[in-house]
Amino acid sequence: MADPAHALSPKNPRSAILRAAAAEFGARGFSGARVDAIARRAGVNKAMLYYHVGGKAALYDMVISEALASMWSAVQEGVAKAATPEGQIAAIAEAFESVARVRPYMPRIILRELATGGKDLTEPMIKALGRIIALEQSIICSTSAKGCFRKVHPATLHILLVVGTMLHIVAKPMSGRIAKTAGTSLPAWPEAPGRAVADLVLRGLLIRPEASAEPRTRHGSSKTARSAHEPAARQIRKKEDRA
Repeated sequence: MADPAHALSPKNPRSAILRAAAAEFGARGFSGARVDAIARRAGVNKAMLYYHVGGKAALYDMVISEALASMWSAVQEGVAKAATPEGQIAAIAEAFESVARVRPYMPRIILRELATGGKDLTEPMIKALGRIIALEQSIICSTSAKGCFRKVHPATLHILLVVGTMLHIVAKPMSGRIAKTAGTSLPAWPEAPGRAVADLVLRGLLIRPEASAEPRTRHGSSKTARSAHEPAARQIRKKEDRA
């Protein structure tokens, strides 16, 4: 299969270089990417690459900043269109999925940066990610005050929602091998991972009455309601006595 970077028009070398850089960073990360490899992907020499866009750090900044700006725009649009808090949460995951479909290098870059502590991300990039987490926090705060969502840390929500969606996309090529080695018939890989992850996360966010959420004793009383008035230490001692 031909490299899409080579299919770009030679009349637009800057575009070709940026797309080639995106593919190289997605495959090897910032540290592993090489300027000469990016130049070969783009069909230009290194002198032309430096002339049009600068060095590797400048390329990485352009690639990530453009993708993050697109993600923020997609998230804002999705959240604005959603009629409910549940819809807003789902819209965030689906926005990341839609951007990742167009920019398949992004999930790999973001996951690699998470694994390395974001060592190659600049402050503006970190702020761009923080802006999305702040939006998620505002949704949680406004809805938890109304008794709709549980109070959870926005970073936990972000990791489950966004990283879970990206992991689905990155792991899809392995799905056949996983199904084959599992020794049992597995469902097809989710075609809409953002929606699938959001659905699961929302089940944990939504507040449910304790009586229906907790198992009951033989006498029909809720275990949570019965134990809520007992100190934790007393509950532990009771378990030890029964053992």
